[in-house]
Amino acid sequence: HRWRSELEAIYVGANSILRDNPRLDARCWNGHKPIRVTYDQDLSLPRDRHFFDGTVRTILYTSPTAVASRKASQFQRIEGLELAIAPEGPLFYTYLAHNLYTRGISSLLVEGGRQTLEGFLTSNCYNELRVFVGSHPLGSGLAAPQVDLSSAMRYTIDDSLLFIQQHDC
Repeated sequence: HRWRSELEAIYVGANSILRDNPRLDARCWNGHKPIRVTYDQDLSLPRDRHFFDGTVRTILYTSPTAVASRKASQFQRIEGLELAIAPEGPLFYTYLAHNLYTRGISSLLVEGGRQTLEGFLTSNCYNELRVFVGSHPLGSGLAAPQVDLSSAMRYTIDDSLLFIQQHDC
């Protein structure tokens, strides 16, 4: 939560919003409330998710087709929500970084699942990786994307490892 409070915005994928219903706030740390950001191609996310609770500025990127649909008007009525058009596919991540910058947002924490993380990694659209490796396996689920951490700084936190690696975009 401390990291969240230090950055301007936090991105999470639509699947994580649907499955986990995260709050994406810094409630365990006093400080800045990050702007929430995601991409929902067809505006299919249920509006009862914490993402849409109106407690903090929220940016929902979607496709041009979805913005033109009747669903868009339902989302436009949500307090604090900005609906934004973005390209689909591999260009999305570089577009997102540029568009957030034009909105005055220069730092973004990505707390994504495998698909979201792979998108940012493949597009080379990041400047720092922070990877936790716990001592206890989480069990079943999707494996995290594989990254080369050989040049990363390594820290021990309790019984876990934190790797921090800088990356030039």
